[in-house]
Amino acid sequence: MTALVFDIETDDANKRYALPAKDFFRIGGLIPLDGSTEPQITDDQKLFRDTVDAQQLLIGHNIMAFDLPALGITDLLERTQARQIIDTWPLATVMDTPPDSYQPREGKRRWIAGSPEKAKSYYALDNLAFQYGVGGKTNDLKALAKEWGGFGEIPTDDAEYRAYLEGDVVASRNLLGAMLARFGQLNDYHWREQRVAAVLSTVSMNGFRLDQVLTQQKLDQNDRIRQINLQWLAEHFGLPTVNKAGKMSKNPIATQEGKAAILNAFYAFGVKPGEIDVTPKGDPSLGSDSLNALVEKHAGNDGVERVADAVGQIQGLRTVYGTAMDSVHSDGFCHPDLFTLQASGRVSTQGPGLTVFGKRDGKYHERDIFVGDVTVDDVGPDGDWHVLFAADFAQIDARAVAVLSQDPVYMAMFDPGVDLHVENAIAAFGRQAYELDPKGSRQDAKAIGHGWNYGLGLEKLAALVGYDRANAFRGMMNQRYGRLVAWKQECADEGAATGRIDNGFGRVMKVNPERAYTQGPALRGQGAARDLMFESILRMDHRVVRMIKALVHDELVFSVPRSIAVDVKRHVVDAMSFEWAPDPAFRPIQIEADASPFALTWGGCYS
Repeated sequence: MTALVFDIETDDANKRYALPAKDFFRIGGLIPLDGSTEPQITDDQKLFRDTVDAQQLLIGHNIMAFDLPALGITDLLERTQARQIIDTWPLATVMDTPPDSYQPREGKRRWIAGSPEKAKSYYALDNLAFQYGVGGKTNDLKALAKEWGGFGEIPTDDAEYRAYLEGDVVASRNLLGAMLARFGQLNDYHWREQRVAAVLSTVSMNGFRLDQVLTQQKLDQNDRIRQINLQWLAEHFGLPTVNKAGKMSKNPIATQEGKAAILNAFYAFGVKPGEIDVTPKGDPSLGSDSLNALVEKHAGNDGVERVADAVGQIQGLRTVYGTAMDSVHSDGFCHPDLFTLQASGRVSTQGPGLTVFGKRDGKYHERDIFVGDVTVDDVGPDGDWHVLFAADFAQIDARAVAVLSQDPVYMAMFDPGVDLHVENAIAAFGRQAYELDPKGSRQDAKAIGHGWNYGLGLEKLAALVGYDRANAFRGMMNQRYGRLVAWKQECADEGAATGRIDNGFGRVMKVNPERAYTQGPALRGQGAARDLMFESILRMDHRVVRMIKALVHDELVFSVPRSIAVDVKRHVVDAMSFEWAPDPAFRPIQIEADASPFALTWGGCYS
């Protein structure tokens, strides 16, 4: 088998979807894994692509998210299934889970704990090469680009440019060797995670089409609402709209003068100074929770409600539309980056962050700006436009906990015809209370069910549903699900003793021993739910995976030609429905999923 390590340099990454692959590519470098020859550098895109495409095993750092697609090599699903790609970025996220902190090559120690976003810098090639003590990485590409006026302006025969690429190639080869020496050879889960990385790259390449006209209308509407509220507060309560330099303030409420004006507005309508929450720094707390509590306390006071509404609309107007518009590429699609940097391996999406778009309480209309790949306006009357649908799992976290704990009573809650949250609500709050408010009782049981499973304390449960209900629910769960209680303690003990815990698929996750009581069961349950989602995707036909537009928590969104939409939806639901247990000796549980109606917009899937 030929094993080749490679890397490429390109034009500015923001031009990836604006330029053809042959123009986006600048130079490429490759070297055999065994290091039998020196790196070869070329600016011939076709020659380089053909050479890479012909290899039986491709190796590099972040090559699935960037280098391979940038070369126009997009059959990542097939190649990773055949174990023909080793990408050291996703491999490192599994083999070497992020430390709480690390010392970079230059500068002071950086802290990661609790901030998955910060782990991106830890997994950069330069940092990993430094952390593992391997050579190769050289020069400063950003400085070189600045010198020449842009990444696309650096001469491809520049000696420093080629030396930089050669260093990356050598560093990539050395990094893999160092990782294998420290952690051992790839196991089945490591190879599976390469397939997961291929899925994430494919979803990013797929992109999600943005209705830019509607998005701009939403932005304009938000701006009008914001200006109306700013003007009202400025005229009546002296909210300063310009900063000390005489320029329009971007966020007047965030300034000390602005906060004072808002306080005076509330005081004018009878609010007492001690009634307004403060932040740890002593500033007035003007977040939605504090504003809602103030309005509730002064129910019927139209003035308090008007001020709170104005403040909320100014600082709480959804920024999702601006984020989407800033993220759209020249092809009309948003191509988000997907990362698995959380301890459980769950997916984070950026550019734009699709997980922040609303879904419940009417907020699904925020999703209306995303449409199918081919709209009705794109084709003639006989054309085949696309429809969207969303598919999500039924209580996936709870089902994961049920099978991992092997609690027979809890597992019975997922038998056909049984509603976990209804049964828990009746058992905790009483049948009479449930029948008086079935929707609210079920919602309360659902809201704190996951928290209890993952070791959340009474105080935090009470913050969600009130002390009496939280206490009754906790007592019922402790009494009813004895095996689940024992499992939670077992997870906590294992996490505290070893600092690590397995999710049932082979993913080993880092646990803070001091927080093991919550992290142990939470990571095991959430990690299993994460891999159950990817298990379903890996069961899908690759043609269907190339129709995925978004991964949002435990939900998948698809854009599908209407002529085959029914068949695709059936295939998706079938792939997401299967029996699973982490061990052959365990009793399995049925994983189930459902799909939304078809719609022309993402938001329409929920209306």
